[in-house]
Amino acid sequence: MVITKKFILEKPFSGAPTEDNFKLVEEELDELNKGEILVEAIWLSVDPYIRPYSNHVSPGTTVMGTQIAKIIKSNNQDYKVGQIVFCSTGWRTLSIINPTKSEKDVMPTFYVLPDFGNLSPSLGLGVLGMPG
Repeated sequence: MVITKKFILEKPFSGAPTEDNFKLVEEELDELNKGEILVEAIWLSVDPYIRPYSNHVSPGTTVMGTQIAKIIKSNNQDYKVGQIVFCSTGWRTLSIINPTKSEKDVMPTFYVLPDFGNLSPSLGLGVLGMPG
């Protein structure tokens, strides 16, 4: 059994966000199916679109966002343990992803990060990511 921690929206923002807007909860994850991978968050995005988003979702919804994560278990021959990926799984410590089913219509929601050399992979969320 694998337990993830995730931030949920407690209430919409009114002014600057505070700790009262969020709650950290635990959730049990299912076993990996064929083709799925388990990733562990390294960096989470904190983007301006979270403010308007908070007004259009129900309390208890996982805060949306992208992350840079490390594959820690794989049932997919195309993805190896240790690879660093970009994914759109929200503010969660662990996530199960089926890479073949990630949405690619508007912008990619999952991909293996290229080698940034001496630069931090966190750049995949900023300058080299969606806001950049």
